[in-house]
Amino acid sequence: MPVNLRHQNRLTSLEDYLDPSQDVEPGYEMYAMGTKQGEAFKPDEGLTNMDIEQRILARSMMRHFIPFTFPEYKIDDFHRSVCDDIDRVVHLSHERPITHLMLNAPPQHGKSEIVSTRLPAYWLAHNPSLPVALVSYAQDLANRNSRNARSVFESDPYRQLFAKLGILKDQENWRVRDWHLAGQKGYAFAVGVGGPITGRGFGCAIIDDPIENWAAAQSETIRDSVYEWWKGTLKTRLWPDYRVIFMMTRWHEDDLQARILEQEGRRDYCTSCGWYFDHEYDPELCPECGGARGRWTVRSYAALAETQEERDEIARNAGLREGTLDILGREPREPLAPALNFDRDFLEQQSIDVGPLVWGAEYQQHPSPPKGDMFKIGQIPPAEPSYPVEDFGGHLEKDIVNGEEDWRPVGLNNKVVRFWDLAASEKKMGTDPDSTSGTLLGVDSHNLTHVLHNTSVQAEPDQVLQHIKATAALDGPRVKIYIEQEGGASGKALIKSWQRELVGYVMEGIPSTGSKQTRAYPFAAQVNAGNVRLVKAQWNKRWLARHRVFPHGKHDDEVDSTTGAFNEATGGQRWSSPKFMALGR
Repeated sequence: MPVNLRHQNRLTSLEDYLDPSQDVEPGYEMYAMGTKQGEAFKPDEGLTNMDIEQRILARSMMRHFIPFTFPEYKIDDFHRSVCDDIDRVVHLSHERPITHLMLNAPPQHGKSEIVSTRLPAYWLAHNPSLPVALVSYAQDLANRNSRNARSVFESDPYRQLFAKLGILKDQENWRVRDWHLAGQKGYAFAVGVGGPITGRGFGCAIIDDPIENWAAAQSETIRDSVYEWWKGTLKTRLWPDYRVIFMMTRWHEDDLQARILEQEGRRDYCTSCGWYFDHEYDPELCPECGGARGRWTVRSYAALAETQEERDEIARNAGLREGTLDILGREPREPLAPALNFDRDFLEQQSIDVGPLVWGAEYQQHPSPPKGDMFKIGQIPPAEPSYPVEDFGGHLEKDIVNGEEDWRPVGLNNKVVRFWDLAASEKKMGTDPDSTSGTLLGVDSHNLTHVLHNTSVQAEPDQVLQHIKATAALDGPRVKIYIEQEGGASGKALIKSWQRELVGYVMEGIPSTGSKQTRAYPFAAQVNAGNVRLVKAQWNKRWLARHRVFPHGKHDDEVDSTTGAFNEATGGQRWSSPKFMALGR
């Protein structure tokens, strides 16, 4: 049987590789490092068997390549586990290949040394014709990582492993941002998220922390821009049969990883019915519905191992299978990287210092939104592409938005209202302002409240007006329009101006009085009683997220427009604080 060292997870004995009775697959002399007898090139000729064995391992396995090129690096089981999965990405004909790998690990645990510093040179040694993109949240960090990776390539230990095998640098194309192999198509190219890569193509992309910090991750504008760059720029530059490795600290439940998994799925789950595959490769199709597996292999490493009960609760909240063991087989509260002095005492104190939100996301890799105390959105049933036409008239129109189905009621009757909450500022580059939000809502004959549509826009006033007019045309002329009216003469003037623009529609300005929480109480009562329904559409996710964290979230535009619509639809009191009559007089 041919010996393919790229398929070995452990070296059994050096004699296995020196055995002249074994054939070596054509093209794999590089990985056997000259140990094949006869005509094979022998870059390690003249060395002791111990030295040859060390080089075989370092060339063939990432877990040995790192200490060979960086003897001072302290390795724990965590790092070995990461390295073994990386080998399954790098070695293209591996018996158990991984094409799309997501790695989640806490900060300062040595993860960037593996993926950003050591991996690029290792990848190019094994795939010299496949360029690799080195991606970080900013260009200066990507350049720093590239500079460090390039220094590995130039180091004496690396040359000892690969120079005699033709893995050499191109002296004329050796820059910090892009460095090339001599006589090969392979190169490394550093780019920050949002940066240009026109004219480039890659066989592999290594993405190390695409979001800078906690504050940036909380910005929906920044999260949107990162995801759009991934979809519209980086993915368009990847060659067929490409490989991708993400190394991320989880910052937010709606981060880049969450959005990608929502679209492309996990390797161990059916994308159609959610069936869990016990085996990584067999069967390829779901035995329950015949659907395809997802694309991504996900490995999450918690700083402190959880109990089984904690893991099961986390899985339930994420809609994943319960009963999954710790990825490294650790006991509860056992630290991830004790060799780096991240012991249990330090980490437990860190969990107190940073608080539960940061600890759960950054250290345990289970981000969750801050808990609001008003809307129990779990009481809202899953959204359906339907609504009571007999009550509200009109019909549903299906559209394709961002490649997905989207449903939108149109031509409704006067039992439905649209309320607009106006933003105080327009969108500007680098900012995350409030949005102008409009919610379409009605209460049916069974006293169930239906949120039929929500739209949000960040734009200048004239663009907002055009958006409102276009929305009104779809809603229909019988739907009454309410717009939040700012205080003073300017607020009245704006409403009068827009009433002239919306001729043919019934529109009224509503002065805002009382606190946001007070205005939200009536609608929250209906949500918490299970009396609210949503029409299935892409706006659902954003709408639910805003209500989940209210009143503690940064933005509450969707909440304001929805509670305003409910209060007008039900003819409730005008957003004033409750008044109580004294008793006993």
